[in-house]
Amino acid sequence: RTNLAGKDVVITKAAIVDVAGKPATVTFDKKSLVVHCGEQSLEVMSLKPAGKKEMTAAAFIAGYGQNLTSNL
Repeated sequence: RTNLAGKDVVITKAAIVDVAGKPATVTFDKKSLVVHCGEQSLEVMSLKPAGKKEMTAAAFIAGYGQNLTSNL
């Protein structure tokens, strides 16, 4: 569970990726959402916003990306 784009979400599918970045920062493009943890990162593949159906990271970004900040 976390908060992204001002929404409480449950991450339902994710994978560890070998991408370094400043811990607790989020990067995204049209279809990828990555939470940096230092030497590795967590790529979010699907999530469920509170009160909504489960969706892909791309669908979440399409709907909430304008509210997504680079920091958690």
